[in-house]
Amino acid sequence: MNAAAVLNELVLAATARGHLDECPRPFGVVAECDWCTWAVRTQELQQVVAIGVDAHLLASCSERDSVAAVVAYRELHEQLDMVDLDAIRIPAAQTAATEALAQTRAHLERLRRALEPSVAPGGSIEQLCRTTAGALTAISIRCGETVDLPLGIPDALMRQLLDTSMAVSEDLHVATLLPVIDHLHWRGVPRLATQPEWQRRPEPTAAAHLSAHQLTGAKVAAGSLESLVVEAVVDRCTDEFMELGAALSRVPCTRTIRQPRGGRWSSRTRATVWRRLRIDWHLTLIDTGLAACWNSRSQGDEVTVDVPWTVAAAIEVADRHGLGSATHQRPSE
Repeated sequence: MNAAAVLNELVLAATARGHLDECPRPFGVVAECDWCTWAVRTQELQQVVAIGVDAHLLASCSERDSVAAVVAYRELHEQLDMVDLDAIRIPAAQTAATEALAQTRAHLERLRRALEPSVAPGGSIEQLCRTTAGALTAISIRCGETVDLPLGIPDALMRQLLDTSMAVSEDLHVATLLPVIDHLHWRGVPRLATQPEWQRRPEPTAAAHLSAHQLTGAKVAAGSLESLVVEAVVDRCTDEFMELGAALSRVPCTRTIRQPRGGRWSSRTRATVWRRLRIDWHLTLIDTGLAACWNSRSQGDEVTVDVPWTVAAAIEVADRHGLGSATHQRPSE
């Protein structure tokens, strides 16, 4: 689906009977009339078409079952709500824009349906969030940082967790786990004309290069003797914490989180911030307001969710280590 082709079709349909009534030079071949083309190709029409094309791209891509795709969908929806077709004064141009609006809404609805299973309870996005949040929670418990624990954690699991090797510090464990979490969540999005800020994000990390990113997070020079030791320890501990985290995430307990709806970053601000921001994908999913898996609901100026206790704990760990939402500025920032 190509935006230029869609626009050309809409112009042809609008001028199928000849020059527009408002055309100041209604002579010659209408297809060569720059004025009629200009009059139909309004800014509003171009924006509506671009949103529709991007929605189609997202619905068709393999990366759509990700928090990033949910963020992109929410942004497309809000952009479309801001388009004012009443600003178009020429009837034929408004008709073309109205037709494009109907098509774009259909593309957005298709995208919504494609995303719905991923954000539903037990969907792929929730399962991934449980996995990654559980691993961060496991590190936090092992280091004595998480004290608000549910009563249902089996004694055997707690003993196994507390017996986990701490050959390196909590900071180093978290620093080397965060690239793994970002690798699992960030798989990129298509190049979206309406959201160029995504191009500010680093390319998704290939599995083959993940160890190098972990060493960078640990501030250890690759190829050094220290890096060999750290890499061996980190590989073993990462696997252990991922397994323990999966077990912790199965302990049935929820926490209610209330997030303010204000402080949402503009596209321009995201383009600036995303160059350096380490994203907390769990918190970002909450901020979309679309986490059906966690009973997301709007209550006044807040989004309220009932998250697994490990997700709440992981958000606290991420905050201590400087991660933040991809879409919202926190009140304390």
